[in-house]
Formats: sequence, C-alpha cells, structure tokens
Amino acid sequence: MLIRSQVFIFIFLFTLLLSVCSGTSPACDEPPQNKMTAIDELRRVANNYQIEILTSNLEFPIKTTHGLIEGKAATEQQLLAYQSLFVQEFSLYPPRLIRLVKLKRVVLCDELSFAGQRRNAVPDFGHDTLYLDIVRGVENSLYMRKVLHHDVYHMIDYRDDGRLYNDDRWLLLNPPQFQYSRGGGKSVQDSAETSVLTDKYPGFLNHYSTMGVEEDKAEIFAHMMVEGSYVTRRAARDDVLAAKVERMKELLEKFCPEMNSEFWKKVEKAEQDYQKR
Repeated sequence: MLIRSQVFIFIFLFTLLLSVCSGTSPACDEPPQNKMTAIDELRRVANNYQIEILTSNLEFPIKTTHGLIEGKAATEQQLLAYQSLFVQEFSLYPPRLIRLVKLKRVVLCDELSFAGQRRNAVPDFGHDTLYLDIVRGVENSLYMRKVLHHDVYHMIDYRDDGRLYNDDRWLLLNPPQFQYSRGGGKSVQDSAETSVLTDKYPGFLNHYSTMGVEEDKAEIFAHMMVEGSYVTRRAARDDVLAAKVERMKELLEKFCPEMNSEFWKKVEKAEQDYQKR
C-alpha cells in the first residue's frame, strides 16, 4: 500500500506540474513579450517625434551664451519614477509642433543647473535641446508636469517670432500701469511660494507670472495644459486673464494649426483622466 500511494502521489504531482507549465497557471508563464520598459516607452516617444531622448552618457557642462548648463545622469530608479509622467505629457503635443520649435533632443537628468543656479528645466535654443531635472520636485507630480509644459512654451515663444522677452500685444492686455519685475524669473528661483496659484494678482495666475512677459505667457500655457479647469474658473471672473487665455490660443494655432479646438479637447480629457487616478 505504501508503494502504491507513493506512485499515486508522484503521478499526481507530475500531472500538476504539466498543467502549471502548460499555460493553465501563470506560475511558469514567460514575461509578456509586448510589455514595454521605461526605456522602450521613451524610445517610442523619441521615434514618434523624431527626436533624441538622452538618459545616459550625458555630456556636461554645456557652454551657452549666457552660462554653463550642468547636471549628471539620473539613476535607473529615478528614470523609472519619472518616465510615465513625461510620456503622458509630451505625447499631448502634435508632432508638427516639435518640428516647428526645432527641438532635436530632450535630456533627462539630475542636479540640473544653469549659470550656477539650480533649475528644474533649461531650454537651450542654441543646441535645440530641452534639459529636464527629473529628480528635483518629483514628489509633486503636478508641479513636474507644469515645469515640462512651461519650458516647452519658452521654446514655442522663441521660435514663433525670434523674441522671448518682448511682446507688445501681450503687454496691452495687462492692467493699466502694470510693469513686470526687472529681476525676471531667475530672481525668484529659490522662492517656494512664487509658483503657487493665487488670485492675489489680478490678471496673473501667480507671483511668478509677474516676473516677466515670457514667464507670464509660459505660466498661462502650462496651466492650460495641466489645470485648464482652474484657469477657466479664474478667467470667468478676471477679464484680463480671460483675454490672455484667448490670445494664447490664437498664438498657438497660428504657429501650429494642429493646436486648435480639437487639441484643447484632448488636453481637457487628459486632465479629467488624470484626476480619476
């Protein structure tokens, strides 16, 4: 009886093993062939937009007209924590827009600085490159999303007419007697409150918007991309802000026709989907 029982147990275990590895159980399944890694996702975006996305073997420092861009490679874990945010936000852009701004590469890095000052993003017009610090502030995904769109807009702003710090038509939208700060955005990089949304400054989304026409426009765009519902509510009771939103849409569609009403519907849906997570 003992031998017979042992034979039965052996046959049972052998049959169970066959069923497990034949696909009836996930225990012996091979990893899905179509599962994309962080690098695969970034490669897909790079291919779709015909740009380089660099994450390793980075060359620093980079010499520019106004100072050195410095940084270092992020770790694999840091890249993994950031890549989905980048893929989702960057994929909102029409490919034609990226061609029009002449963006050739995006560098994802850590400890980014410009002219000795820590930055979350640096648009390098001279080398058609956008540098993004994917570590500083990563615990606040909303902020990181805004940073991406803010600095992409600086590239749009520069390419649409070759000027970044001047826009006479935009100035006419501001309240009478208003003047932007002479210090510019670099003067408040260490201020934690400067980018916080507030109605303290009529016609502007936050303190940072008052630092320069280039920052005002970039903040309008970034928040339209990420928190469009908030911008809509604010604009409903702020005529200056409402005029800026309409002017922004006009500027964008003129520069890139694909950034039309259908584009903003796509952005609105993305915001709704994000809020459901």
